[in-house]
Amino acid sequence: MSNSASAVRTIDDPPHRVDGVGTLLRQLVVVTDAESVVVCGNAPAAVPLAEALREYGRGQVVAWAGEEGRDGRPVLPGPVDLVVLVGDPERFLALLRAMEPRLLPGAVVVACGGAGAAERAADFLAHVRAPGSGYVSQPLALDDGVEMAVRSA
Repeated sequence: MSNSASAVRTIDDPPHRVDGVGTLLRQLVVVTDAESVVVCGNAPAAVPLAEALREYGRGQVVAWAGEEGRDGRPVLPGPVDLVVLVGDPERFLALLRAMEPRLLPGAVVVACGGAGAAERAADFLAHVRAPGSGYVSQPLALDDGVEMAVRSA
């Protein structure tokens, strides 16, 4: 095999070899043309996002744990195109509500709570699934379960 042939990337080569939620997050960076991505919770969730933003030459990933500034408002960049909620599903609704003023129309919220998360995130799910909530939401059968909501208002 020549050097030029060995340099050709395939679908199985990193960073394309990412399963489940990682692939979804990479796709969302591309399709939303995301500039500002906020990850709440597990830092490894930010890896495919950072790789995708770097690959497409734009944007930033911000890890946010819900902290507020002196004025009581969230310390976040704005506006926000893509939100990834990972970790404690009981905190998802509070984190989302704190970010809502910064979410652009069309912003995507991806919630990954793991096994048993639906019960623990019941208030979050009721909020994003409610008619008139400003979201169009859908559960996805990825990994241990994912909810994807798109901000419509």
